[in-house]
Amino acid sequence: MLARSMLAGQPGRRAAAAATGRRLPRAAAAAAWSAAAAGSGRRRLAAAAAAGGAPDTLTIATPDDWHLHVRDGEAMASVVPHSAAVFGRAIIMPNLVPPVTTTEAALAYRSRVSAAVPAGSGFSPLMTLYLTDNTSPDEVHRAKAAGVVAFKLYPAGATTNSGDAAAAGRAAPRAGGQAAAALTPCAHPALAAAVAAAAAPDSGVTDWAKCLPALRAMAELGVLLLVHGEVTDADVDMFDREAVFIETKLKPLLDAVPDLHVVLEHITTADAASFVAGAPGNVAASVTPQHMLLNRNALFAKGLRPHNYCLPILKRERHRAAVSAAATSGSTKFFLGTDSAPHAVGAKEAACGCAGVFSAPIALPLYATAFEQAGALDRLEGFASHHGPDFYGLPRNAGTVTLVREAWTIPPTYSFGSAAVVPMWAGETLGWRAQPAPTRGTQPSRQQLRRRRRRQRQRRRAGAWPGRSMLTGAGALGALGGGLARGLLGPAAAWGFVSRLPGCSPGAAQSRQFSGAPDDVNSFVREAMELLDIHPQLQQAILNPDKRLSVELRVPMDSGEVEIFMAHRVQHNNSRGPFKGGFKYHPEASLDDVESLASLNTWKTAVMDVPFGGAKGGVMVDPAALSARELEKLTRKLVQVMKEVLGPHTDVPAPDIGTDERVMAWIFDEFSKHRGFSPAVVTGKPLHLHGSHGRDTATGRGVLFAAREFLKAALYTKVEGTSFVIQGFGKPRRDDQREGARHPTPHSARVARGSLTDYDGGGPLLTGPNFLTLPCDVLVPAALGGVITHKVAERLQCKAVIEAANAPTTQAGDAVLRARGIPVLPDVYANGGGVVVSFLEWVQNTQQIQWDEDEVVRRLDRYMTDAFHTVNRLAEDHKVPMRTAAFLLAAKRVADAERHRGFD
Repeated sequence: MLARSMLAGQPGRRAAAAATGRRLPRAAAAAAWSAAAAGSGRRRLAAAAAAGGAPDTLTIATPDDWHLHVRDGEAMASVVPHSAAVFGRAIIMPNLVPPVTTTEAALAYRSRVSAAVPAGSGFSPLMTLYLTDNTSPDEVHRAKAAGVVAFKLYPAGATTNSGDAAAAGRAAPRAGGQAAAALTPCAHPALAAAVAAAAAPDSGVTDWAKCLPALRAMAELGVLLLVHGEVTDADVDMFDREAVFIETKLKPLLDAVPDLHVVLEHITTADAASFVAGAPGNVAASVTPQHMLLNRNALFAKGLRPHNYCLPILKRERHRAAVSAAATSGSTKFFLGTDSAPHAVGAKEAACGCAGVFSAPIALPLYATAFEQAGALDRLEGFASHHGPDFYGLPRNAGTVTLVREAWTIPPTYSFGSAAVVPMWAGETLGWRAQPAPTRGTQPSRQQLRRRRRRQRQRRRAGAWPGRSMLTGAGALGALGGGLARGLLGPAAAWGFVSRLPGCSPGAAQSRQFSGAPDDVNSFVREAMELLDIHPQLQQAILNPDKRLSVELRVPMDSGEVEIFMAHRVQHNNSRGPFKGGFKYHPEASLDDVESLASLNTWKTAVMDVPFGGAKGGVMVDPAALSARELEKLTRKLVQVMKEVLGPHTDVPAPDIGTDERVMAWIFDEFSKHRGFSPAVVTGKPLHLHGSHGRDTATGRGVLFAAREFLKAALYTKVEGTSFVIQGFGKPRRDDQREGARHPTPHSARVARGSLTDYDGGGPLLTGPNFLTLPCDVLVPAALGGVITHKVAERLQCKAVIEAANAPTTQAGDAVLRARGIPVLPDVYANGGGVVVSFLEWVQNTQQIQWDEDEVVRRLDRYMTDAFHTVNRLAEDHKVPMRTAAFLLAAKRVADAERHRGFD
């Protein structure tokens, strides 16, 4: 079969580990575990016939195609229905003749595409504009206002209709004032330079620097840039174009406009996969089925195969394997983009054949084939349905599509206007067939609408959430650590209060807590692993999670209805001890979000040198919309479904957003019903129910101890008398409020409408979004992720930064801070007090003892102090920033544990 002949052979153990991103000895068990655990959900792999058996059906959320060519005229009417049958949305490419370079042309093209969508379909075309040397910032503003989502950068002469558009336009027939099916200028590599030289001003980009004003406007407005990543220089080998483009074009572009969101489209090389994986969170990539399934031998199998010719061209087998490994790794930076590009048979089977592979009718089965070969069918939904809309900032589709295991033969041709088009793998047999569900689009269900209305009522009654209040002043650090911190700080600098960030609602603040951070964290980890010279296969195994579990919880409500809530648990790495990580209850607790936080916990526990690994869990629910009884039912159902993967020596949860000691008590009680008395199965329990002293103030106290050591080492000063600007102050605790009667603090002030009032510690009320740039000795971001961007970093007036929040500094912001010489105490260490006291509670439970608060605080102090000096010594010895040193320490500890436990 042609399909088989084009694929790589079965890899060895090392190659398989690299391709799947998993440690091979665990891969089969992980796949079986994921399939069986997800069996109760609506979106699930069907139960395997036997252990390790392949599923017969796979139901996923309706996917999107983030790179699609549909041409125009009668040809477009033939191909659009293929995509509309399976996909919810598609990014429509603008390389017509003439190209779509204006907002007016894009709106007209959208109308024509919409007219070709079959009646009753929920398919939505998403429009792009063709970037040229002459694109103006005003055009970017018009496009944004009209709903255009992106601009496409084609280097002049790189692909279909990016050459001499003027000449092609003169040759192209017109139908009813609209461009007909686009004629294609020859894209043969030998003529690329001539085509580029002849390119018209509105046909491709000759120098991205000419587009710099437009690119900056795009970054400001949040309009994406989609990049065809190839150079067109005649002296660059056809198979090296992508790698050269990344080094000579894309990297300088991102340096010049670091906030621009960029999609490197249809990646084809290991170079591109590695670059995107290590780039900041504003860079992602789309992947085609042909570049996952075919290598360059497919161009010459039994003669020339023009229908496998596309641009970028197919590459060597090692590149195909790297692209497939990236796509199937589960990384949120890679998503589906077919680059389906139909050409009539006569245009392909010609002396100068057109570039493009037509895959629209069979795209999803092709991807399923590739993911199944990688042993990663459980990751197809994320790649096809989640990662793309999340990166584009669009809602995920609400409908579903089911893939059925069924052998069928791909037709030799499909109609293409008055001509025919040959699809990928024409005449060959596929093992999957897509069956779209009848419900389409992004319309919420009745249950979702009821929950949404209930949440809205709850929020109106509650007003603004106090946990987003902002404050400044050295004494504010005491709010993080409770009474102990206040005693250590004493009277410090004058107080000042800062109101909640404009437009940041409680839910938005929480959902942004880790926005964009996972890719930045992985970049820091990869940097550390490269310095440590860790083998690439071991790197891949460490970076990818061991297991993912997604289930549906059917919970009887007080009204008598049964509501369904999606729950996730990701176990990232347990080479150093049991998985450890919280359970969060939040409407946006997606699998991707949970996976990101699970990874961070692996590095945090390693830095703090506690014998745990990393995990995280989440339930997509607004706990404020549930009664106490409903919340308890939900929690107990969660334990019943996940009890097989939890345990005192297996996976130990803890509180997180939307959960507290009461929820932890329910988890302990329910688990004990099934497994016997097990207080160590969860931490963060009430003190009278095997909890630990000091657990509720552990993170703040840890930040205080970290600040004490950091200030001595970095600024040669003490906490007392140091001025702080602190963003966020956390949830008030009852013990703090009681102590506030004796020691006035922010916690004893009245909290109203998202700000602190009635505090008489002195200082004016501070308002506005620029408080992060106030002059101070130390800035402590303690609320949201991603707040210190490169622009903010350039304006900071502090001497040092202590990261109390998770991932408050973007990778670009971190680079600016490094260049300015502002030392940063990284979050992976600074907010580690919580996991330390969680470990201390676990130790007390396993030994059935209980320490007093002084003993817990003493041990926490020791852990924070020892970890700081270990990280600081590494930073000084290797002359690297504290963040790099912390990840060096974490990566080495995890890698050493993997080696000693037998990774091969």
